[in-house]
Amino acid sequence: MERSILHEFLKNVNFEDPNCRDTIENFVMEKIGIKSRKNTFFSIGEDENEEPDDVQTRDIGTQSDFEEKIDISPGERSYDDVKREWEQGKKVTPGEALRLLKQGEVKQRELENRFDFGFEKAIAVRRAFLRRNLEDLPFRGYDYKYVVNSCCENVIGYIPVPVGIAGPLCLNDEKDIYVPMATTEGALIASTNRGMNAIKASNGVQSTVYNCGMTRAPVVKFPTARDAINLKMWLEIAENLQHVRTEFESCSRFARLKNLEVIIDGNLVFLRFVAFTGDAMGMNMVSKSCSQAIRYISEQFPEMQVVSLSGNYCVDKKAAAVNWTQGRGRSVVAECVLPANVVSKILKTTPIDMANAANAKLQIGSSRAGCIGGSNAHAANIVAAVFIATGQDPAQVVSSSMCSTRMEVTPEGSLYVSCTMTCMEVGTVGGGTILPPQKACLQSLNCAGPNYEKPGRNSEKLCEIIAATVLAGELSLMAALVTNDLVASHMKLNRSKLQLYAQSPPTKSKIEEQIENATKNMQKSVKLSAKRVVPQEMVQCSNIL
Repeated sequence: MERSILHEFLKNVNFEDPNCRDTIENFVMEKIGIKSRKNTFFSIGEDENEEPDDVQTRDIGTQSDFEEKIDISPGERSYDDVKREWEQGKKVTPGEALRLLKQGEVKQRELENRFDFGFEKAIAVRRAFLRRNLEDLPFRGYDYKYVVNSCCENVIGYIPVPVGIAGPLCLNDEKDIYVPMATTEGALIASTNRGMNAIKASNGVQSTVYNCGMTRAPVVKFPTARDAINLKMWLEIAENLQHVRTEFESCSRFARLKNLEVIIDGNLVFLRFVAFTGDAMGMNMVSKSCSQAIRYISEQFPEMQVVSLSGNYCVDKKAAAVNWTQGRGRSVVAECVLPANVVSKILKTTPIDMANAANAKLQIGSSRAGCIGGSNAHAANIVAAVFIATGQDPAQVVSSSMCSTRMEVTPEGSLYVSCTMTCMEVGTVGGGTILPPQKACLQSLNCAGPNYEKPGRNSEKLCEIIAATVLAGELSLMAALVTNDLVASHMKLNRSKLQLYAQSPPTKSKIEEQIENATKNMQKSVKLSAKRVVPQEMVQCSNIL
């Protein structure tokens, strides 16, 4: 569009007209050949044996301003012609592919690989096939080349999750770490931020990784238990173990076998391989190496039957005592000493009250409940939020959030706090870390990708940051429980004020009215007292599990 035409048009626009914005928008779209985005649809082609449906799918939300119309009309070619063209690897239109998909001639996963017009058209075909209202599920504006054959199959869009930051976190020698957290839980980041403020006022937190080793434990079977024991005795010979190590490490330039634990159960043998995996979380790396090592062992023991590459003694994606006691991934401990005046000023309580509550809730309560790695307040909240933001495997929150939180009063009257996490399964390469948004969050923490000078250091740093952030969240939540501010804060930060459901009347519950009235009465009546009452507006805390 020529600049002179635009200038001439703008001269005649009445900018006092409330509809002038729509006028300008329509003019610009008309000149560049695009219809108004309010009418941007792609229609659904009919099935071979069905009448045409008046169904449309529209994409909204975090999309680009101008969207190309995607035509999914069925076309005029016969079904047999379309099928033959597909089988011969020739080009078919999106509408024709939809016809094949409906008849079961095409698999969902084949769409991206066969189309030569980009990922978004393949996704549009899949959404049309579903015949569901997906208006609020965006799919445009995403670089799917990082997703296909790497992170997700049968893609129909993506879920935008709000990302906030908590900080600054004073950790080890750094003073200004801002931790990205992806969450839909109101008050979580505000709470973590308050804990970080307390840490900052206490000269920071120290966090250290003290063990590293990703695990995989195949299970094999022998004719008799004596045969199984023979394998165990064979692996105890250094020369034999070295041969197994050589085979294991031949599959990767980073994988280094640290230990091989042998567990006998009748004629079954569980072989728990423990390996260093560089900056990768390492599950794929260790699985590949285990497969090679087991192949070598099978050559030495022809009677051995491989039951499963994973025998659940690894243990992956399950809270397990072996992970809690021996560790998996990386083991890390974070600690901080908070002076009494900091505890009083920021957390509104005392070290002795915090320590007593931690003992009753985190130690005795968790013990009576039979928790495995659960002697903490809400470590999973923080781990999950950082995992999602940085492209970690969310399913591994179940084991990565196992944490022992301790609080005690020092001889000087300060509050000592530590969080020990033995099973932090994180990586800065591979998996979801390759996606641009998640990679950007890792870059903001200065730990994206591989560390070539010291392999594994980037993942170590991420692990240390997560542990320190967990400690901040534990501090704030425990303080909120001690001061009885938990419910009030959630009424303020974790309850939407919008009328989201048309059929539900906008009424307050009795407990909401009582909390509101009690808060107003306290604000009116309390002037000066020995014990300070915190106004609701100042309360910042997270939720309780």
